[in-house]
Amino acid sequence: MRRCTGEMGGQSSRFEQGPPADAPDINDLYPPIAPPPPYSPELAPSSLRVMTLEEAADRLVQAEEAAREASEENRQLSAQVATQAAQMQTLQAKVDTQEAEIQALKESRAADRAAINASIEQGWSLYGLLTCEQHAALSELLGGKRLTVVYRSSRDGMTYADLLRCVGDKTGLVFIIRTGRYVFGAYISAGLQLPDDPTSYRTYDSDVWWFSLAGHFLTPTKIEIDQDLQWVRVAGREADECRENVWIHSYLRLGYGESCFGQPAADIRSCSQNAYSHISPSEGYMGTVFDDVFHDESYCPQHALLAGEAGSFMADEIVVLH
Repeated sequence: MRRCTGEMGGQSSRFEQGPPADAPDINDLYPPIAPPPPYSPELAPSSLRVMTLEEAADRLVQAEEAAREASEENRQLSAQVATQAAQMQTLQAKVDTQEAEIQALKESRAADRAAINASIEQGWSLYGLLTCEQHAALSELLGGKRLTVVYRSSRDGMTYADLLRCVGDKTGLVFIIRTGRYVFGAYISAGLQLPDDPTSYRTYDSDVWWFSLAGHFLTPTKIEIDQDLQWVRVAGREADECRENVWIHSYLRLGYGESCFGQPAADIRSCSQNAYSHISPSEGYMGTVFDDVFHDESYCPQHALLAGEAGSFMADEIVVLH
């Protein structure tokens, strides 16, 4: 291949001749890069700085102090939480106590209302039979016992079955009889004990004492009877050979039939008090008396007839209290 001369051939190429004489030194254009200085902690960036042992120890002490402060704050917060929890428990206990008191008050008021209603019922039940004074006196004769009406003939029925249904197996019964101007009765401790055989009767011992509330003494009076007279006889529900349904000694018969050997009366108010009641008229007695001319005075010269007459009578009302 032929080499070019002149500008393109004959003369040397600029690249072959080298740089011009007045061209700057390349080292002047690009000075050399200085080597990095030796490592010094002061010259290192803060994010990359390596702590000294002394600084690390200080930082550890500071961290421990901060941890202790945080622990103390946590302890105080825990104590505050515990205190608040205790206060809430105390408040809840007060609320529970108040609710219990309110409930007890409601129950007490309900009981009071029930007692008031019972008193009203008691008052209506005894209205026309006993005065307040007579009722209080009878309660006093029974040792302050609170009395409840369990049977009243005009309200509950006038048959023996009505009486048994209302009285049931209750004991400590007070029978009150009103006939005319006389109000009297008897207390029996043992209640009405039916025989096993409904066609027969049962006789059993019981504490028995009588009382007068009107027509015999100036004030309500308890009448004691002899121990050997303190018994009760009760007929079965189907008895047809008993003259009475209930016989309270001394000689008060309820449901008394006229026939000597016939059935008891259908009406429990059919009563009888035998002339020989063996109830001696005590001091102050103003009622009817039966003079016993067939026995000597040591036996029982006089017998108190609390119904006003001997023999059978129809009671105006019979009430049983418990």
